[in-house]
Amino acid sequence: MSSFSIRAFTPEGMKRFSAYLDEQTDGARRTAKAPPAELLHDDKFAKPTEFGKLSKNVFEQKFDLAMYLAANAGEENLRKMLGSPEIWPWLSLYFWRSTFPFDKGHYTIGARSRHIVEKIAGRNQDHSHRHLVRGGIVAVTRFGPHARVLLGKASEQTKMEEQVMSRTADLGLAGSPEFARFLHRQYWDSKKGEVRKGAKGTGKGSIMRVIEIMQHLDVTFDVQSLVAEQIELLLPQPEFKTAA
Repeated sequence: MSSFSIRAFTPEGMKRFSAYLDEQTDGARRTAKAPPAELLHDDKFAKPTEFGKLSKNVFEQKFDLAMYLAANAGEENLRKMLGSPEIWPWLSLYFWRSTFPFDKGHYTIGARSRHIVEKIAGRNQDHSHRHLVRGGIVAVTRFGPHARVLLGKASEQTKMEEQVMSRTADLGLAGSPEFARFLHRQYWDSKKGEVRKGAKGTGKGSIMRVIEIMQHLDVTFDVQSLVAEQIELLLPQPEFKTAA
């Protein structure tokens, strides 16, 4: 199997890829035109980096994609890559068979933030947690195997991922390995290899109920300092189970 150096888009590459992301059919965020894979290895559009090599580019689950990229890039390179916005659009395109799902003759593009890290207008903030590849990398480097409970298909951002990874200032949950460990204990079904039913909803025992309760607890507790077992004991029973 051939291997390829991880690359970063040049300004011309970014322009071409951005133009593709603006493709739409009937106002929907989808197109019959295939992702422009010809940009990937053309020096005019993408420059080589020293951040590692990749061979496999098809993954069903975001967790598996992120773990593969992390293993091939290495911890030191990943730290450098996180500050290089030109790399992540290239990686989104490199993994296009996973990040641009194809159905009924069309490729789903979705929001631009799935593929390009962009600033929020008027704010010193970005949507980097919504980038399909970068978001997965941040989750697995912070939470290791417990990130699996947050991450769904390679082409989506689950409600649980959004609710946790968007909260950098609010509650600080995006940087709490213990909160991720709690979620894994609470919601991950290791026998079925999937998130338990109801976890992603809004009703009793769901991630939205956890967030609501954590916001109330934050008035009395330093929620970032709580370990998984303490969080479990503070949640109402029997709505939330206490893991063995």
